Amino acid sequence: MQFIKPNFKAFTCKCLAAASLALTASSCTLSEPDSINGNGTSGQLQSISFMGQQAVYMKYDGQGRVTEVAMPFHDTKIKVSYNPLHMLIEEYDSYEVGDEGYEYRRYSTLDWKNIRTNAAGNITSADVTETIYHYDWYDPSTGQSVKEYTEVDNYSHILRYDSEEHLIFISDAEQEKDSEYKWVDGCMVSGNNTNEEYFTCEYSDVPNVTGQWTPFWGAASLFQMTGLFGKAPEKMIRAIRSEDGYNTYQNIYFSYKLNDKGQISVMKYNDSSDDITMSMVFTYK
Repeated sequence: MQFIKPNFKAFTCKCLAAASLALTASSCTLSEPDSINGNGTSGQLQSISFMGQQAVYMKYDGQGRVTEVAMPFHDTKIKVSYNPLHMLIEEYDSYEVGDEGYEYRRYSTLDWKNIRTNAAGNITSADVTETIYHYDWYDPSTGQSVKEYTEVDNYSHILRYDSEEHLIFISDAEQEKDSEYKWVDGCMVSGNNTNEEYFTCEYSDVPNVTGQWTPFWGAASLFQMTGLFGKAPEKMIRAIRSEDGYNTYQNIYFSYKLNDKGQISVMKYNDSSDDITMSMVFTYK
C-alpha cells in the first residue's frame, strides 16, 4: 500500500449528495485565474466549503503548525503531532448493518513513526504501519458490529526533494512502482503515482505568491497541506490531465479568485469527464 490519493469522482458525488442539490450538467470552458483583490478573509486556512458544506478543514497548534487536515466527504483525516513528529492517517467507510441501516466505521490507518526530516523540515523517511479493519458481521443482540480481524503491514517510505525543496520522489511500499514528479521553473509539470496514475499539469500566469497548496491538485497534495512535504508550485494550476493505466482518463480544470494577500478565495473545479463544475470557498483566520 502507499499514500492515500483522493478519488475525486467519489468526492464529487459525496459533495453533491451532502449538499442535497443536483448540478445541471453543461459543457463549459473556464477562464484564466483572475487575480481579484480585496475578496475573502486571509490568514491561516480554516476550511474549504462547497454549497455551505465543509469539504476540507484544517486545525493548528499554538505555534501555527498543522495538527489536522480532513476531507469529510472523502472520509479521510490526517493527524500530526510534534516532538517527536508523528502522523496518523485515518480512512473511514460506511458498512451495512442489519437490514435497514449503515454504520460509519474506520476502514484503515497509516501510522507514520520514526519520521526523519531535512533542514527545511520536509519528511525524508518514515516507518509506516498500515492497519486494515475487517468487519464481517453484525450482532443484533448487542446492536454492534463485530470486528472479525485486522490486517497489518509494516514498511518504510523514502522521499527526495530537488534543490528548491520540491517533492520529486516517493518510494513505493511494495518496491514495485515509485512515485516521481518532474518540476520545471518551480512548477510540477508531470508525474506518476504508485497506483499507476500518470498526470500532467498546465499553469496560468498568476503567481502562487503565498506558496499555497490545495488538496485538489492531485499527486500527494492532501499530504502536502501539512507543510511537511515540500514547496508548492510557483504558479496556480490551470489543468490536470490524468490516466490510470486502464484507459481511464480524467481532465480537471481550475480557475480562481484571490484575496488581497494572494491566497485563493474561491476556486472553481471542473471535471470535464463528468461535465460537473463546483465553486469552493476558502475561509481563513
